[in-house]
Amino acid sequence: MPSSIRSRFRPRSKNRFADRIGRWNPQLLRELRSNLTVKSALLAIAVSLGLQMLVGYWGISVTVPVHHWHDKALFFSRWVWLLSVTLMGSFAIISNWSRETELGTLDFLRLSPQPAWRILLGKLLGAPVLCHVATLAWLPFHLYLVFNSSARYGDWMVIDLFYALVAIAFLTTTLNLSIWRGKINPLLTYAVVSFAVIVTVTFGSLTVWYLMAIVHRVVYPLPLHPLPAALISMAILAAYNWSSACYRFRDLDLYPKPEDEELDDLLPKESRPQLAVASFQKTAKPQKTSQK
Repeated sequence: MPSSIRSRFRPRSKNRFADRIGRWNPQLLRELRSNLTVKSALLAIAVSLGLQMLVGYWGISVTVPVHHWHDKALFFSRWVWLLSVTLMGSFAIISNWSRETELGTLDFLRLSPQPAWRILLGKLLGAPVLCHVATLAWLPFHLYLVFNSSARYGDWMVIDLFYALVAIAFLTTTLNLSIWRGKINPLLTYAVVSFAVIVTVTFGSLTVWYLMAIVHRVVYPLPLHPLPAALISMAILAAYNWSSACYRFRDLDLYPKPEDEELDDLLPKESRPQLAVASFQKTAKPQKTSQK
């Protein structure tokens, strides 16, 4: 049958964009359907607009003369965005992972043929999806402040990249801790991750800057600036936590063994024959023959 005739009989979906997301990352589509609704998206946009008004008021109230308020408002805008995204995003990831742990659906995710990075990417993008919606609503206000401030284009792009890397490193560290510990306290996790990020920014930047100074003196004269060192340290932290999370997600030694009753109920023995054989060998008892 020709392709034109087959396309007529092919069932058409109502939402082609959702089908494309599902084909690329089924876990992301699952998270979007469970976490993103019209009411929640409107609430996130309303919170973002309220914070924008608050940042603008702060910038105008602390700046003299008033027509130079864009620089102060840009400084407040970056910090408010960073604190909001890291706080809301970490709480969303922790609550999502705790709910998956209670329901026992993580075992099915580990057995899926999808690679670990794709499943965790769906978690990282889908669980804090309201933060991403609020960020999209925040972006026009931030660009308005940037274009009306006295900062040069190269400077504000590098600074915004640094804040974005801090947020990515924060969320990936939270995801790694959630995979490692399962059910964790959100406030305690936020404090621990904040401490880890601050230590990495401080000591990691100093270490990278020292190495850059050695290269500057010995090999090639590089422009010494603390901001590229901070960017490199944040990128290393994010890459380490991402690779560690992908490894922990597939490591079966960190999770219950197949002889546990709960895992036996979730995973049929015929679906994983090697685990079933191992469980049978451990539970089977040798029969004693009676000698007459």
